[in-house]
Amino acid sequence: RIGYYVEEYTFPKPCAAVCRAMEEACSALKALGHELIEFKPHTDGVLPKEMVWDLDASFYVSSRPYKEVVKELKSEKSAQTAEEIKSHVIGVDSEEAHPDLIGMFSSHEPYASRNVQHAGSLGGSSIGHEQIYASRDKMRERFYKAWQASELDVLLCPAFATPALHVEEVPYSASNVITTRVYNLLDMPAGVVTVTSVNHSDLSQGYDPGTTNPDVTRMAMRAVEDSLGLPVAVQLVTLPWKEELCLRAMTELEKAVACDQNHSHHLLQPEARRSPSLGAAPIPLGARL
Repeated sequence: RIGYYVEEYTFPKPCAAVCRAMEEACSALKALGHELIEFKPHTDGVLPKEMVWDLDASFYVSSRPYKEVVKELKSEKSAQTAEEIKSHVIGVDSEEAHPDLIGMFSSHEPYASRNVQHAGSLGGSSIGHEQIYASRDKMRERFYKAWQASELDVLLCPAFATPALHVEEVPYSASNVITTRVYNLLDMPAGVVTVTSVNHSDLSQGYDPGTTNPDVTRMAMRAVEDSLGLPVAVQLVTLPWKEELCLRAMTELEKAVACDQNHSHHLLQPEARRSPSLGAAPIPLGARL
């Protein structure tokens, strides 16, 4: 019994190739006799994705002194500067902070936060962290109960909302990783299986990522617009301590979709590229010599 969803924890909105990959994966598993049912933990309020983002944010803000965070809130400061992020994340003035790291802490899609907590506001640093972990454990328990109530064995869902990103757009992808991050948070085994590749039909359908942050929107649009031929994967998830079941489901899907049966990876001829500076778009290696 396999649950599935397309958009629950997929950010930004999945592109046409990802939606098609899910359809093909569902059809292949149904053809093998598996029962597939929709599973909507975000929509049904079991575990809204905002709670996942809030929990991550709670761990992040708790890495900084409580007084500093309170001071920022009181001053209505909307964002940290690159230097402030650097000092909080790496804490070494003489070391250069990678732009990807700074971007991932500063470029986010706005969302309706529900309960971001700082460990220092919850009775002290260590006690506060314990309470944040307790919140995480309650989320896990709620999700597991919903899973068991639906009598699921495996969950099928997107692995990423788009094909691979351009290297220089990675700083704006912090919210994208919720597709896989949510199952890290829930301590659930998960694996990715490539089921298809982007085709002309996918690209002809257009794409609206449904985002408002211009950096995030550009990142998603660029990932799709020149992605012809790039691989598209789906994700399979099981309950904790069910790794063998996860691997079995992955193997079954891999055989069913028969993607790249010729194992043509050895025929690829990637172009050697290198970024001229930290965070810059890579250029052909020969152009730098």
